[in-house]
Amino acid sequence: MSTLIENLKAKPKKTRKRIALGLSSLITFAIFLFWMAALPSRVSQSSYADVTPFKNLQSNVAGVVGAFQDSFKDLGGKTQD
Repeated sequence: MSTLIENLKAKPKKTRKRIALGLSSLITFAIFLFWMAALPSRVSQSSYADVTPFKNLQSNVAGVVGAFQDSFKDLGGKTQD
């Protein structure tokens, strides 16, 4: 392994950058492949069919309104001098 590193150090900087880019691209692609291979099992286990965009929006709006109501309830009990 150390001889490989020594050989890389002896190469011009442009060549070393190309090797680094190629190696990082290869590693990224390998991670992407593993992620894509695991994705179908995660999607099949979840129930995305039950969630529609409007239901999602409704629950998000309800959560925001509830948070505002809670914050105003907290402010109602406090007085300013």
